[in-house]
Amino acid sequence: MNLSPKAQAIERDFQNARAKANYAAFSELARRYVKHNKDGLVLANTALLEKAVGEAEVKERKAQKWTQLESLDDSTESIAQGPLIKQEAIREAVEKLEGVLARGTDEHQEYAAIVLARAALATDAPDRLQRVAHYLQNIQLPPPRVPMGYNFTLIICGLTVKGMTLEEEGRISEAIVSYDNVSVLVQSNLNERNDELISWTEQALYRAGMLKIRQGDQASFHPAALGFEIAQIHAYWEDALYAVTSFPTADEKNWRVLVMIEQIVEDRKLLGPGNDADKRALVETIYRASQKTFQSPRILRFLFFALLEMGQYDEAVLALTAYLDLAEINLKVKASDSDEVLTQEQRVRLDIESHADVTSVMVEGSRLYGQALGKPTEALSCADRALTNIQQYLQNEDAHELQYSAYICKGVAHALAASQAQEPELRSSQRALAVEAFEKAIEISPETFDGYFYHALQLAEMRHIPQAISAVKQSLSFNASHIPSWHLLTLLLSSEKEYERALTVCSVALKESDWDLAHTDGFSASQLEGEDYLALRITQAVLHDQVHGPEAALELQEALFVLYTKVFAPEPSSFGDSLYDIQNVRRRDLSDTELSSPIVGRPRAGSILSVQSRSGASDIVQSPSPKPNNGSTLDVPKGNYASSINSVGSSSSKRSKLIPPAAAAAAAANATSNKLQKNAVPTVQRPTGKSVARTARANKVLATLWLMSASAFVRLDRMEEALKAIEEAEHVDASDPDVWYQLGLLYAAQGDQETASISYSKALVLAPYHAACLTRVGRSYLEAGSLEMAESSLETTTKSQGWNSAEAWLYLGKVFEASDRLSRAKECMWYALDLEQSRPIREFTDALPRYLA
Repeated sequence: MNLSPKAQAIERDFQNARAKANYAAFSELARRYVKHNKDGLVLANTALLEKAVGEAEVKERKAQKWTQLESLDDSTESIAQGPLIKQEAIREAVEKLEGVLARGTDEHQEYAAIVLARAALATDAPDRLQRVAHYLQNIQLPPPRVPMGYNFTLIICGLTVKGMTLEEEGRISEAIVSYDNVSVLVQSNLNERNDELISWTEQALYRAGMLKIRQGDQASFHPAALGFEIAQIHAYWEDALYAVTSFPTADEKNWRVLVMIEQIVEDRKLLGPGNDADKRALVETIYRASQKTFQSPRILRFLFFALLEMGQYDEAVLALTAYLDLAEINLKVKASDSDEVLTQEQRVRLDIESHADVTSVMVEGSRLYGQALGKPTEALSCADRALTNIQQYLQNEDAHELQYSAYICKGVAHALAASQAQEPELRSSQRALAVEAFEKAIEISPETFDGYFYHALQLAEMRHIPQAISAVKQSLSFNASHIPSWHLLTLLLSSEKEYERALTVCSVALKESDWDLAHTDGFSASQLEGEDYLALRITQAVLHDQVHGPEAALELQEALFVLYTKVFAPEPSSFGDSLYDIQNVRRRDLSDTELSSPIVGRPRAGSILSVQSRSGASDIVQSPSPKPNNGSTLDVPKGNYASSINSVGSSSSKRSKLIPPAAAAAAAANATSNKLQKNAVPTVQRPTGKSVARTARANKVLATLWLMSASAFVRLDRMEEALKAIEEAEHVDASDPDVWYQLGLLYAAQGDQETASISYSKALVLAPYHAACLTRVGRSYLEAGSLEMAESSLETTTKSQGWNSAEAWLYLGKVFEASDRLSRAKECMWYALDLEQSRPIREFTDALPRYLA
């Protein structure tokens, strides 16, 4: 049927009015539609019946004072439904539609039948259910071909009506099937959005969930549909609020903005963090709120946690600093006894932070400084401030969890400071303070596993092996699936030279992990758990090398490369559009003029904390797109701080790409690299601190795998293959000092001490306190008879990062022996023996996380 342009325009308006339930416009649109389309009687009368039913329902609800609050009393056995309307109220409209039904197209007749069924169900007629069945008997729901626009809404209406009818007839399983069909169709057609569609979808999903609970099943949860609906509500709320909200005057609170942001943050907790796009959307929402508030500590707290979750650490630090300064001022100005009895709602409206809120930010701030930024001084300051807050203000509250977390953060901060210390006395005192903090944490929460893990790790670093084994066994008694605890136990056993037993523990631990490759695809657990799993597998390979030799160790390399590609593959939520379709929320129409207004609309907000570019644009949107980095698992730029290893050896050394120990491993590694490049979504967003850190970890692990292969090849006297493996490690990360150190060992094994020295020098340029390199340099000086230079190099090593290097203490003892300082020589050699006897197969802090996820 060909309609005139005029008829087509009227039909569009008509369908839009129906989608919005704009009953006031129905009569005139029906008249005009029939005037310009003689065959439009069925559609027009169908809409008029919808109007009659809708208006009758509104009237009946007002008469009975019925509201949706009735559903608050719902149970699985009794689900609220609006009051039924009188059959006489719509009889005329029903008869008119039935009278013209035969004059419509098949399509119009089917949609008319759905509306007739919906009308019959709404009445109090004794045969209402039979009427519904009669009208729907010849209609296939869901249809083989799903329509668009308002007709799609009618299909959803038909499925919901069918489900409600089956429900009243007691055919619960069939009703659930009909409701579930609504869910499937809506999720498959997310571009279909209108008020009536939302209303019918809500009914279907709600009733399906209640019925499933009645049957003993867990109600289905559809995060995409729910997330989109909540995001749309947030968008409408924000638009409407900002249209009437201006920047506050002095000492004025835009409490409505604070209430809205509080609710948005709480709703996001319900939905889950989403992917990077969703996290960025939340940050921008909070930035916009900051433009309608003035020095709001609550907004800054939400911003801090949102930036932290997004991984934008530099801006998170700025938000943290601003929050703590502002919160401290506000507490001094507003602190009173009455503040302590304020309800949460009153605190939100008055923008007053509780002491618990401030303390929780301090604890997370300590973790940010320590874990993400490696700044122990700042981390310790935040942890101490948190503990002071707890002691002063939270003694009468249940603050055990906060206090426990604060002591853990304090202990890790001291441990981090000890690892960075260059003076033995400072290192010793920081370690003692770390142990003390962990012991206090365990006193507060004696049944929490991670306190024992941190305590055991610190004792292990101090080479108190028996005590560390006892502590880590305590950790495993409370959490038998914790891979880092199993890993630590493995390393502790290796430090006692019980390699076979350590291998057995490895096998047990790997069976406990969710990252069992035989049963998961690598995404069943978080990526950090995957990294823990990979780290343990690497330790297993090193132990296998120790027990069975390098030839046997090479056989495990293929599996490690394949596992690496799974662990450091991009997460499903890392790229692409919002998981909850939040980016595609349909906004109310805004003209360019409106967007430029300081009141109306939602222009993109820049950081209130960061420096703007000269153009006035935020650095978040103006940073250039990063270029892919060779060997990196993520597209984050990384400078090449060292020249190629081809410049170190003889001129005949040519770069050639090494194939891993098995061809399959190479294929897997290359496939991952290609996949990452193909899947990477072009973006103008600068890389977050979290993504940069993950790239660094990925590069470090991949370089370690190549260097493990190189070490095995050297011990098997396969020097050419060893060189190629080191070249691959350099290709991954030329700024890794271990690459140049291993290259030096290779040339030293071939008798080329001069080239080896050049390699060691390059490593020391990158890491001036690289213990192994300094030890090798000191040994070279000793062998050359330069005792003063040897002593200087080796003393620097043993006082700084090489305090636990048995080799460094041994050669320092030999220097003292050669210079007739026998007492010092004896002390050094005995200490070297003690270190060697307690040396783990891998260094504890190289293999294990200092902070748990």
